[in-house]
Amino acid sequence: MLPPVLKHKYARPQLAWILVLFLFSLLFYVVRQDAGRSWKGLMIALPSELSTAHITSISFYILKQTHEPVFRRDDGENYTSRILTRWSRKIDYSQYTLCPDTRLSFDSRHPFSLDYFKGYVSSLISKYDPIASISESSGCLVIDFHKPAHNFMDFLASYENAPSIKAMPAAEEGLGPFAVVDIRKDRIILKRKKEVPNGFNRVILYDYKGAGDPNLQSRSINDFNFIPPWDRPGWAKQSYRGFKNLQLKTQILLLNIPDPELRSLVYNCIDIDKLRRSFFPRKDEFYDVQTLLPVGMPGAMPGKALQRCSLEKVDRKMRPLVLLNWRNDNFQQMHNFAEAFNNTTGIPLLIKNVTSKEFVSTLHTKPHKYNLAIITNEIESSNPYGFFTAYFGKENRLDFDSPNLSQGYNSLMHTEDPEKRRAIAVSMAGSIASNHAILPLYQGNDVLLYPSYIKNLTAGREFLEYPEIGDFRW
Repeated sequence: MLPPVLKHKYARPQLAWILVLFLFSLLFYVVRQDAGRSWKGLMIALPSELSTAHITSISFYILKQTHEPVFRRDDGENYTSRILTRWSRKIDYSQYTLCPDTRLSFDSRHPFSLDYFKGYVSSLISKYDPIASISESSGCLVIDFHKPAHNFMDFLASYENAPSIKAMPAAEEGLGPFAVVDIRKDRIILKRKKEVPNGFNRVILYDYKGAGDPNLQSRSINDFNFIPPWDRPGWAKQSYRGFKNLQLKTQILLLNIPDPELRSLVYNCIDIDKLRRSFFPRKDEFYDVQTLLPVGMPGAMPGKALQRCSLEKVDRKMRPLVLLNWRNDNFQQMHNFAEAFNNTTGIPLLIKNVTSKEFVSTLHTKPHKYNLAIITNEIESSNPYGFFTAYFGKENRLDFDSPNLSQGYNSLMHTEDPEKRRAIAVSMAGSIASNHAILPLYQGNDVLLYPSYIKNLTAGREFLEYPEIGDFRW
C-alpha cells in the first residue's frame, strides 16, 4: 500500500484527466444536440418578405411554421382547431360560435385576446358576407348569417385568412410555433417561441444556388424537397426515407397572349412533350393530365390536353413571343426548342433567362413582361377554389380577361353548396382549356425525402408537401 502522500500524488492527475474527458464529452453532447435542433432546408426563390396577402410555394412553407388558421382539415374531411377552446354551428349552417384560446399569444406584447379575435373576424366577415352580424357571449363570438354559410369553416381554414400581425418590416407573425427572426437575401431563420426537447427549435432555410451549391453536400440539410429531384445528392436518396405521392399540383404553361387567335395557335401547336423535356431536361418521368385540375380532384382527367394544330393564320411578321426561363440548366435545350417551334409554326419565340427570384417578382408585377411562363399550380387544401385564384382578381397572372370565366369564378366564390362548387370547378377547368389560357404539362409525382430518424412522420398527410416542423420529434 502506498503512503498517503504518494497516493494523492498519483491520484490527482487521474481525476483531472477524468474530469477533462467528462467535460469534453458533455460539450460534444450539447453541441451535437444543439445542431440537431435546427431544421435546415434548401429552397428556390426565398421570399423577400412574408405575408398572408401574397403566398407563393416557399412563403406557404414558412407560413405552415409561423401561422395557424382557425380551422384545420388535415384528413380532408373533419375540422379541428388549435386556437379555439370550443366551437359549434347550427345544423343549417346559419350560425357559428367560436371561442378563442386566449392563453395563446403572437408574441410577448400581442396576446390572442377576444378583442383581437373580434376585430380579426369582423374584417374577414366583411369580405365573406357583409350582411352577417357578430355578437359576444361568454368569451365567444357568435356569427349569424342571413342564409346558410356552408363554406365558412373552409374559408377560415385557409392560411390566407390565418390570424396575423405585423411583427417586423418584412414579416408577419401568426399563432404557429415559430416566429421569423431574420430575413436575408440568402437565408431565412425561424425560432421556436417555446423550446421543446427532442424537437427542432430553429428553422434555417437557404436560398438554392443551383447544382453547384455546396449545401448539397452538407449532412445538416434536412429538406431537399423544394429543389429539383435530379439535383438532390445521392447520400440523401440513400439515407433518407422516400415517399412517392401523386401530388395535388400541376405544372402548367401560362399563355399571356391577349389575341385569342394567336393564343389558340400557340396552345394547339406547342409540343407538350418536347417543351417539358426541354425545360426540365433531367426529369425522367412525367404524369400526363388534361386540365389544370390534378388527378385526385373531382373532374380531373389523366392524359394529355387535346390539341389540334392548324397554321393557316400565322402572321409571319409578328413580334417574338417571350417565354421566361427561370431554370439555369436548360439554356441549350430551350434554345433548340425555340428554333424548332419557329421552324415548325412560323411563330418567333424568344427565350428570356431570369433568376427564380426575378421570375416570382415578375408574376406579381403588372403588366406582366412575358407571353409564356411555366409555373406550378397548387393548393393548400382540397377546396377547388384555390386552383383558380392565381388567374382572377388581384393575383391574376394574365393580362386579359374572359367574361364567362370571371362569371364562373364569382359563382365559385359565392356558391355555398359543395356539390355545386365541384360542378362549377369542373366546368371552369374545361372553359379555361377551351379558352387556351393554360396548357397543362404534367402532374407532380416526385419522391419526397425525409430524415429517417424522425419518429412521428406520417406518410400521406397533406401529401407531405409542406411539413409541419413543429410537430417533428426524434
